[in-house]
Amino acid sequence: AFLKTILNKGWIRARKVRARRWFYFLTPQGSLEKSRLTLNYLQRTLKSFREIRNQADGLLADLTDRGVHGIHLIGEEDFIDIIGLCLEHHQIQCLSKIVKPSMDTEEDYSEWLPDQFPVLKTSERFLVALLSDQEEVLQKLSSNGCQDQKHWICMI
Repeated sequence: AFLKTILNKGWIRARKVRARRWFYFLTPQGSLEKSRLTLNYLQRTLKSFREIRNQADGLLADLTDRGVHGIHLIGEEDFIDIIGLCLEHHQIQCLSKIVKPSMDTEEDYSEWLPDQFPVLKTSERFLVALLSDQEEVLQKLSSNGCQDQKHWICMI
């Protein structure tokens, strides 16, 4: 179950490898190549993580300055996880999470947004963190009487 979870999150990749390729990886040259590829992947991943974390920290600091004390997160699980880590450094509480299912899950992807969103207090906002389908979320928030910047803020 754990392996399947980290595969679905994209933290690791798995695919069938031909036996000949395995023999190559067991050679000194193959081992060096695999190590180099792994290091490059980790460097790219950490760079992306740092960029998202810095963006989230800046956004949360701005919300704190505006007197926001609670947020409802709407978005992709990886972004929500990183924002959740950043919340520890700000005086903002995560009140709820609306997580967009990944495309490779068996959930009904088309119905992931609720019909009604939580009612906001004056010190609360929705934080939208999505690479795609952002317009769909913003339209749904608007149809629930929410306004940009007053009720929600977009991260990505």
